[in-house]
Amino acid sequence: MKAPRSGWMSAAQACRRLHVSRTTLLHLIDDGELPAYRIGWMLRLLIEDVEAYREAHPSAPPRDDG
Repeated sequence: MKAPRSGWMSAAQACRRLHVSRTTLLHLIDDGELPAYRIGWMLRLLIEDVEAYREAHPSAPPRDDG
C-alpha cells in the first residue's frame, strides 16, 4: 500500500478525484463523511482524507443531485 500523499486539495480537485458533483461533495461534507476546512473563503480538503474516503468507497454509485 502506498503512503498517503499529504497536502491540500481544492473542492474542484476533490470532485474530480471522487467523480462526484460539487453538490454531492458538499453533502458528503455536511453529513460528516468527508472532513473539509475553510481557509479564508476557500474550501480545502486534505489529500489523505479524500484518498481514504475513495478507498473506503471504491464502488459507491454517484449520488443523484438532480
